[in-house]
Amino acid sequence: MESKDRLMHWVLLLQECDVVIRDRKGIENQVADHLSRLENHDHVEEGEEIKEAFPNEQFFAITQDPSPWYADYVNYLVSGVLPPEIESKTRKRFLHDVNFYYWDEPYLYKQCADQLMRRCILEKRGGISVV
Repeated sequence: MESKDRLMHWVLLLQECDVVIRDRKGIENQVADHLSRLENHDHVEEGEEIKEAFPNEQFFAITQDPSPWYADYVNYLVSGVLPPEIESKTRKRFLHDVNFYYWDEPYLYKQCADQLMRRCILEKRGGISVV
């Protein structure tokens, strides 16, 4: 009875989508045929129901690296918008420092004290560096 409820649940959910389900015989559907013959049945315990949580369900989860240290400079150079959390003392320093930066997509350059333009990079170890 419970499996019928689960099936009805999925039928109702799939009604919202434009889905066509076509049944094929084992010979025509080689992937399903192969999967049905696998000996490893870790997804089902003996005498238990099918587990709905998979061990790799986070496999396709989206992760986001932290923004680079120079993201505020690039955003200001491109759009002219100051970072929203900036305070008045920090704002003056930021507006002074940003004059030494130049955005040439996809790189940010800084004019250093020796008048050389150097490309800004983010070191893989987490440190900040200007090359």
